Amino acid sequence: MGTTELTRQPTAPGVDGREEPVALGQILRLIAAAASLGAAAVHTSALSQHTFDVAHAGTFMAMAIFQAFWAYLVLRSTEGRVLLAGAVGHGTIAVLWLITRTTGLPDWLPGAPGAEPAGLKDVAATLLAVAALAAIDLLSRRDVAARRIRATRAGAAVGAFLLAAVVLAGAGSFAAGHEHTPATPMDATAHDH
Repeated sequence: MGTTELTRQPTAPGVDGREEPVALGQILRLIAAAASLGAAAVHTSALSQHTFDVAHAGTFMAMAIFQAFWAYLVLRSTEGRVLLAGAVGHGTIAVLWLITRTTGLPDWLPGAPGAEPAGLKDVAATLLAVAALAAIDLLSRRDVAARRIRATRAGAAVGAFLLAAVVLAGAGSFAAGHEHTPATPMDATAHDH
């Protein structure tokens, strides 16, 4: 036996200076959850500008609850049902935003104001929903999710995305909303209080 073989001590993984790779799927789960939680925070903050209309307030509340609960689910599992629910929910939210900013909601819906201008709050929530959709797409590709990347790169990617999500959610949550004109005088009285 040579001298180097006798003096070499067994080391724990990662202790010898080499990084243990991390599955990309783990990173994508964190990104999807952070994006969904950020969008939920923005939708929760939008409730204050929509209290005069039960349908609008209920819609924002439903979106926020869905996005917060889905963030919890995706951290626990990436099985097909969880990813499908996330894709349908976030996709519906993004398409609804696109409709309300281009053609407006159909006139037969109560309180449909027509096409609305895009504001920081709704753009932030939509960007976060689209980020969740992108992460869902990559998670659904098992070959991509199984890839392994360096831990430092994974940490940098998660850190950068979390920072972006916090900035978007914070900017969206604290941005001034848009004003709606209540549809009837009765609504206007309720809105003044």
